[in-house]
Formats: sequence, C-alpha cells, structure tokens
Amino acid sequence: MHLEGGDQQQLQLHGCNCRSYMSLHLNFLQENPSRQEWQVILNGVAASTNLIKLHLDAACSDDSDNNEGADGACNTPCARMAGLAGLTNLKDLCITNGAQLLAPGDALALTAHSGLTRLELGHDDAGVGDEAAAALAGSCQQLQHLNLTDCSLVSMACLANVAHLTQLTQLRLKGNSRLTQQGLMLLTGLKRLQHLEGERSTDVTDEVMERF
Repeated sequence: MHLEGGDQQQLQLHGCNCRSYMSLHLNFLQENPSRQEWQVILNGVAASTNLIKLHLDAACSDDSDNNEGADGACNTPCARMAGLAGLTNLKDLCITNGAQLLAPGDALALTAHSGLTRLELGHDDAGVGDEAAAALAGSCQQLQHLNLTDCSLVSMACLANVAHLTQLTQLRLKGNSRLTQQGLMLLTGLKRLQHLEGERSTDVTDEVMERF
C-alpha cells in the first residue's frame, strides 16, 4: 500500500490498521507529521508483522533546535525506531530524511533485520554514523542494495564489513567522507557490484577505479 498526502488523520488511521499489509510506503507531499503523529504511525507500522517492504519518508514537521544534539542527532526523536525490530519478515527497508526521527542507537536496532536484501538510509545525517553503518553491514549479510547517501560516515570503518557482502550489486555512499584507495581496495572483492557511488580521495588511482 502506498499512502501519500497531507491528511494526517487518515495516515494515522491507516498506520494503526495495516496489520495485513505486505508492502507499505508512507510519503508526505504536504505537511509532514508532528512528533506525536509519528509516534502513532510507527506504533501501527510496528504491529504490521507481515510487512516485507517498508518505505518511510521520515521528515518531521517539528524542526525545533531544542531537540537536536551537538552532533545533529535528535535527542528526543519523533518516535523510536527500535519498535520496528519485530518486523522479522522485512526484505526491503527504506528510511529517508530521518535526521529528526532517528535518535542515537535507533539505527543500531535495525541490525535485527538480518534478512534484508535492500537497505536505504539516505539523507539521515547524524542518525546513521560509523558505528551503526558497520553494525548493519555486519548483520545484514544478504544485502544486494545498500544506500547510505548523506549520512554521517567519517571514518568509513563500515567498509571492512561491506567487503563481506558478497551479494551486493549497488552501493551508494555519496555525501560522506571521501573514499580512500585503502577503502576502495577492500571492495574489489565484491564481484557482483555493478554500481558504486561516492566521492573519491585524490590518492585513488585510475587503476583501482577500473576494477569497478
């Protein structure tokens, strides 16, 4: 089911009564949900245990700086993502624009979804840092598509675990620290990788890039 629009009451109602859905995409074209509305919506989503595919455009209407920590992460998130850990059938999970929704530790809770084949956490800023990215890559060994565009990857330590995702065909890392020659060398063993996005450092040679 694909829900989009600005009628928050309708969206909350659907969010609380979608137990039988296998696919759910929530996208808000007009006014984004408030923190309270997100809590109601995610409580309903967490009860939808048949979900195989879940896409959330996680923008929140409350942009008060009082809720933001020094690193840009949300101290009092719109709702906790940890409740989604019970969706054990998920294969495809996409959470975009989640800077105000993901509190520190929330992304780590997503490691429970070890059966994922697609994981997109693009534009989530400080909600997804190096530790969370490394843990997710280490837990979700069946990933074929991984999108960490515009997150908060500084050390790019996650590449050591990404290197073991032998099924990976797409990897998107733009908007983070630049890919070094050492980091890219870790990925040369991914024989199925068809698409790689990311800014490269000046030390990266054309010879290394030709391997992708």
